[in-house]
Amino acid sequence: MTKNLKSKTQASDYYTSDEFWKNNLGNDSSYKVKVVDALLRKANLTTLPKCLRAVEIGCGDGAFLLPLASSLKDKGVEFQLAGYDISQMAIDRAKDNNSFPEDQVSFRVASVGEIPDNLDMIFCIDVLEHVENPWEILRGLAGKSQYVILHLPIEQSLGHWITGACSRSNIIYNHIHFFSWESAQIMLKESPFKVIACQFTGATDFILTFNSGTIAKKIFHWMRYISYKLYPQITSMLAGGSVMILLENR
Repeated sequence: MTKNLKSKTQASDYYTSDEFWKNNLGNDSSYKVKVVDALLRKANLTTLPKCLRAVEIGCGDGAFLLPLASSLKDKGVEFQLAGYDISQMAIDRAKDNNSFPEDQVSFRVASVGEIPDNLDMIFCIDVLEHVENPWEILRGLAGKSQYVILHLPIEQSLGHWITGACSRSNIIYNHIHFFSWESAQIMLKESPFKVIACQFTGATDFILTFNSGTIAKKIFHWMRYISYKLYPQITSMLAGGSVMILLENR
């Protein structure tokens, strides 16, 4: 039934019908806030506005935006955050999960075209691999904010090919684009933005603080961390992973 839905309609209908969110609510994306912090440090953008005005598109049930709000609160940064998604089910769950006042964090059913102007930052976290036309999304974000922070899974790798991970990403998460680091850079080169900095998740210091898992998993985290630190592009070709990218309007 799911495959018929995806083949006979637009990709967006899979989310507005709530077919996706029935199986994917409740994911933990708090670690991505730490990757954003590492990215901003790399770009020397650690000084945030006194009151950060930001929007996340494709916010789902708030799995990233709510931990971001908690992090900003801990840092003493004032904020006005809004989450947009085309799924009513996801937005309803985000509102249920939201413990912040609505003037600080709000959620609404909306699309990219409804994003206001003059924002400090726009977050596009794990969205472009789901949409039919990533370039159209990026063009819709142009001029709305000086900075856009993008998160992409890198799934065109030797490891993904050997294990068939791309097929599983399509079945489980409905990914319809599978980026390599090279193809991601080509896409961004043809967009209205320029790349300021990037941060591979595997090279972020917080991954070394994992206390759970077997000794083998801890060793794997160390090896991946060192490999990404030394040879990020080669490692992404071999093992894939994910990358956080800071964009600025040209």
